[in-house]
Amino acid sequence: MNAHCANNGAGARLSFLRPGQPEDAIAWRGKRPITRREFLRDLAALSARLPDRPHVLNHCEDRYQFMVGLAAALTRGQVSLFPSNRAPEVLAQLTRDYPGVYCLTDRRAPEEAAVMQVCAYDTAGASVEAQDPAFLPEQLVAIAFTSGSTGVPKRYPKYWGGVVHEARIAGERLGLDAAGGQILATVPAQHMYGFIYSVILPVQWGYAIGAERPFYPEDIRRALAALPGPAILVTTPVHIRACVLDGVQLPPLDFILTSTAPLDAALAAQTETLYGTRVQEFYGSTETGAIAARRQAETGVWRTFTDI
Repeated sequence: MNAHCANNGAGARLSFLRPGQPEDAIAWRGKRPITRREFLRDLAALSARLPDRPHVLNHCEDRYQFMVGLAAALTRGQVSLFPSNRAPEVLAQLTRDYPGVYCLTDRRAPEEAAVMQVCAYDTAGASVEAQDPAFLPEQLVAIAFTSGSTGVPKRYPKYWGGVVHEARIAGERLGLDAAGGQILATVPAQHMYGFIYSVILPVQWGYAIGAERPFYPEDIRRALAALPGPAILVTTPVHIRACVLDGVQLPPLDFILTSTAPLDAALAAQTETLYGTRVQEFYGSTETGAIAARRQAETGVWRTFTDI
C-alpha cells in the first residue's frame, strides 16, 4: 500500500495528513487559507467535546468542518454512518439499528434533532494543537449504505487502510503532483464519491480543499476564482452540463473529475474545448469504491486501477 505511515513495521499507522509545514494551507474558505496548525487546534478542540458515542452522522455542510469532524471521530474511535439520504424514516431507522448514534452538524436548526442527539460543531477558543492524527489500517472509518432501490439498503464497512489505498492509487492514475494544489467539489462529503475525492484524496496528496459546496454555475465560477491557482473540480455530469449550457466562463482548471453517472462523449469533448482542460471520469460504486477511469473525449474504454 503506497501511503504515508506514521511508523514502520507491522500494524503501522497511516497518517491522516500528508507531511507538511504548520503554515501550509490545507483548506480555503473563500480567499482565506486555513493552515495545518489551525486544523490541529480545531481537531483538539472538537475531539474534546464530542459525546462518548460509538456512531456519528457527520452532517457538516462546510467541507473543512466535515474534515475536522471526521478526524475527531476517528480519534475518538467513532464510526461515521453514510445513509443514502436524510429522509425522516431513514434517520429513525438508523437510531433503531445503531442505538446511541448522534449527529454532528454546523446548522442552527437541524432536522436530525427530532430523532437523535445533536452535537453542534464548535471549536471556539481552540489553542492546544493535537498531534498529527494517524490510524491503523484496520480501523473502521465508516459504514456506507446503498440506496435500497432493489430492496433493503445494504451496509458496507469502509476501513482506513482501504480508503487511503483508493485515494493513493486514484491519485496516481490522475497524475497528481506531490507539490499539491487545490480541489473544489460540488458533491457532498457524505456521499462515498465526495468522501474519497473531496476529503481523503486531498489530505493524502497534500491538496487544499475548498470549504464551500457550490451548486449553480456562477457559484462554481466564484468559488474557483477565490482559490489561489488552477484547481481540480470534483463534480458530476449534471453539474458539467449545467455549466456548459449556461456558458459560464470558469477560471483555468487543472482538470475536471466526474462520476456518479455516465458522461456523454459529446458533452465531454464540448467541456474540454470550452474550458481548455481534460475531463476524467471514474467508474465505481458504494460497494467497490472507484475501480476504473477513462477520458471520454479520447476513448470509451475503461482502464482499471492498479491492483484491480
